[in-house]
Amino acid sequence: MRAENKNMTSMNAGIVFDIIRGNGPVDNAKIALLAGLSIENVIKITAGLAESRLIKNIREAPSSGGRRTEMLVFDKTAYYLIGAEAGRKALRVVITDLSGSVGIKLEAKTGKDLSSRAVTEGLTNLIDAAISGSAIPKLCLLGLGIGIRGALDPQSGRIVSSHDFPWTGADLRTPLQNRFKLHTAVVEADQAIESAKGWYGAGRDCGEDTIAAGSAICVLKAFIDMGSIYIRL
Repeated sequence: MRAENKNMTSMNAGIVFDIIRGNGPVDNAKIALLAGLSIENVIKITAGLAESRLIKNIREAPSSGGRRTEMLVFDKTAYYLIGAEAGRKALRVVITDLSGSVGIKLEAKTGKDLSSRAVTEGLTNLIDAAISGSAIPKLCLLGLGIGIRGALDPQSGRIVSSHDFPWTGADLRTPLQNRFKLHTAVVEADQAIESAKGWYGAGRDCGEDTIAAGSAICVLKAFIDMGSIYIRL
């Protein structure tokens, strides 16, 4: 029962977050109406999101005068995400804000050595360069997502098969997570593309950086959907 309650709370948090992201500035009463939740549940969820700094409170003057209304908005620059793509021809790394807007992007040729060790080293160098070039404090980096064309083991995150590399059971997540001390996830390219489409909306994408940016968005969505944002922050 506790697990069910936790899953429901996490799902509701995702719904509330999406409403604020798409409709802000918005107050708790309007969120409750749009989400179909009680005002008590909404206040509890938004308090947690505000504590995590994913949203912030602003005060707007009412049109008829009187007390200012407390409104909630999505704080897209509270944290930043790193997204990467490991492809046969190129390695790409982007740093985005929470809206998915790409601020830094770097690319390097994959090279002739297609081993997972060589690709991990190439990604590490690009990520290091991107972080150094961004001047973003380490505490403001929320996580790292790596997009791969292929199939993943859902439990371990290891790469079962790859369209671009001769890998079976390769582990990119562990060495990169150990190196950068960030929550790290390997994401199938199709999932990254779908996440990017859902986040940016119809008709918008990041061109050749879509898989990298979409992988970053997958990490943010996992934090919210699984309630991890409350654990980490």
